[in-house]
Amino acid sequence: MISVLIVEDDPLIAEAHRTYLARLEGFSNAAVAHTAREAMQIATDASASDTPIDLVLLDLGLPDASGLTGLREILDIAGRAAVCVLTGLEAEPLGFPADLRFEYSNANYLVLGSILERVSKRDLDALLRDRILSPLHLDDTGFGIPSGGDAASGCGTTPWGVASVPSFDPELTWAAGGMYSSAADMARFESALLGAHLFPARALATMLASRDGYGFAWFVYPNGPDRIAWHDGTVYGYKAVVVAIPARRDVVVVLANADYFHATRVATQVADVVFGTSMPVAEGFDPALPQWSLTIGGLAGLCAIGAAFVRRRRMIVGIAGGVAAYCAASLAWPVAIAIALVAVLVVLAPTSRTSRSRSASTNRPATPG
Repeated sequence: MISVLIVEDDPLIAEAHRTYLARLEGFSNAAVAHTAREAMQIATDASASDTPIDLVLLDLGLPDASGLTGLREILDIAGRAAVCVLTGLEAEPLGFPADLRFEYSNANYLVLGSILERVSKRDLDALLRDRILSPLHLDDTGFGIPSGGDAASGCGTTPWGVASVPSFDPELTWAAGGMYSSAADMARFESALLGAHLFPARALATMLASRDGYGFAWFVYPNGPDRIAWHDGTVYGYKAVVVAIPARRDVVVVLANADYFHATRVATQVADVVFGTSMPVAEGFDPALPQWSLTIGGLAGLCAIGAAFVRRRRMIVGIAGGVAAYCAASLAWPVAIAIALVAVLVVLAPTSRTSRSRSASTNRPATPG
């Protein structure tokens, strides 16, 4: 049970926090404090007892302490308790009423990882290894970079096509995607998850409850009498997709060491063939390499370079314009065409000396025959 201290000087907001907290399974309200002094006294008493504070819901605008000063004082007393700062929420309009829809945010996973570390008083890596990875024998899964160098090199797109990308630093995504795994490990994990071996069946049902097509960390779609649950993830150079039928514990896992790969399409097609599903997939989640755009940019660039070679002048302008057009095609082909067109016009524009020569030839008097 996570023990929560609510620190809020507004009685109505404090009561709202307390009421909402009472609805959450696994949380208990330790106390409500309306001043920083009161909060520090409660935290001190709790630290001396067998039930220390695990989470502090904190308003920084307190009457006797404000800003980072109040936060630092409470942290000094509460120790490793997680702190969730709520200041300013009452002044900002909500994007939508609570419990009506969702907005995807990786920041939520970062907050969750911090809460797990605070509550367990352990690193997230060690916590997951002891509670999940080791019991399930997921030996090819962990945080950071796998030891032994047995990791696939990531690939991404460049103006020159596909190329290896620099090593991805897992610390950039941490709890929101800083892990490595194998397809076999991921399938074993998903099977255990859907079999309610990691937590109670009631929690699994909540996870798979769909609202606007999304549950807790799953996109959920109806599939006849069953449901399809799936999710994808992309980091620089890599892509992963899981498609599952929870009721049957059937799982498809696709891992790709290329962040442009159509992994979502492949996973859903495999599920359709093997499991007889029919699943809509938004292609917007699965971008492809812009081959046609690069082709247009390459042709436009060749026109600029060809004009320079045919006219045998302004070679630097033609070559630079051609290369720039091809590079710009990876962003947008109209930009590539515009760059190449400017380069061609500059190459074909008459020089000042040519203009003077033609003028002199025109004005020269005719020689008598």
